[in-house]
Amino acid sequence: MHPQPPMDKLRRIIVLLLLATCARAAAGAAWTHDAYIWQRKPAAQVDDALRASSGQVNGYCVLASEISWDKASPKIVRPRFDYAGLAALGKPIGLALRIGTRNSEKQFADALPQIVAEASALLESVRNAGLAPSELQIDFDCPESKLGLYRGWLAALKTAAGETPLTFTALPCWLQHEREFVDLARTADGFVLQVHSLHKPRAIDDTFTLCEPGAALHWCRGADGLAARAGTRFRVALPTYGYTLGFDDKGRFIGLAAETPRDWPPGAQLRTVRSDPRAMQALAQTLAAEKLPRATGIIWFRLPAENDRLAWTGKTFSAVIEGGEIISHLAVEIHRAKPGLAEIVIINRGHTTEPLPQRVKITWSGDASLESRDGLGGYSFYYDRDDPRALVGMRSLASTEIAPGHSRVIGWVRFDSPDKKPITNISINATIP
Repeated sequence: MHPQPPMDKLRRIIVLLLLATCARAAAGAAWTHDAYIWQRKPAAQVDDALRASSGQVNGYCVLASEISWDKASPKIVRPRFDYAGLAALGKPIGLALRIGTRNSEKQFADALPQIVAEASALLESVRNAGLAPSELQIDFDCPESKLGLYRGWLAALKTAAGETPLTFTALPCWLQHEREFVDLARTADGFVLQVHSLHKPRAIDDTFTLCEPGAALHWCRGADGLAARAGTRFRVALPTYGYTLGFDDKGRFIGLAAETPRDWPPGAQLRTVRSDPRAMQALAQTLAAEKLPRATGIIWFRLPAENDRLAWTGKTFSAVIEGGEIISHLAVEIHRAKPGLAEIVIINRGHTTEPLPQRVKITWSGDASLESRDGLGGYSFYYDRDDPRALVGMRSLASTEIAPGHSRVIGWVRFDSPDKKPITNISINATIP
């Protein structure tokens, strides 16, 4: 065995020290919570959501451009964003480029110059608007058999991105193609593992979920090993959204709707599936506690805004990130509109969207007698068989929900005193049995 020259030993020591420093830095890196902004139209509610979440969210990734295809011709849509305003947040702001389906080798080859041209133009436009993007994230649901062709796209896009880091979204099914995936991941500066999706249901009584925590954790562990081989890092995308699912009169699936309502055929049966905030909070906490060496955080799809119908509310989103208890709490209250008249109000004081109660009960005491009553929003009120001074309200609508922080008037009652004097001494109580 020949002795090593002094300079070779010195080089080895320097390399080992650098590796140790990098390992310590990776171990001490902060776990981050980012969020997608996927709303395609500017809205005051999105601006409000950005302001409300800025203390908890580390960075954002906006849907900056979307390419669909009319045969071989691209159709490009760029949602309008105030990029100077986003830059003023002082947070990392990434750009997502969503690309529609391509399948054949010829389609991949023909699409490449068009995609690179749009990426270059997008980056130039955003930089000129005063924002230095933290990443260019490519969102493309590549067929498993075409990962090698996709790698060619990413190599060209990385050159086009220049100083902007290039990342891509990855599907769990890609991980089983280890060699191809490692080559793909090596081409970029990082990836986002998307562990949420909705499989096409077979029937209305199926169990629906947008993200199964056990499977997601398994995929993340596998992705961590592949990321180590590729020498890169990744984040995990978790859902905040929901869908309305439609079924025909025989219970067969006919379609779904997200935030944009759709017209359903007569006789359609609807079910709602939402991301479970308790399950997602527990999964995010488990991933953080696992300290997977190559995982750096969560990116939530998507930042909830007040005008979203099926996503979490901002209150729910905040509770999930903060790690506090996720509370479900519906209350029913009596609001005195004026002497003798009272409204029956359901209030959601919790963190989760909940179905309105099927049944409520109203009782009263005092000298007044019930003169009239009426139900609203699908409720009807009847005298309780066992108590002449009680009403039972029953909900007839199948799927009516109430979001956290919201209230709903479901009926009213009017009382009269025997001598027609103003009523001041009546006590009215409402409960959810």
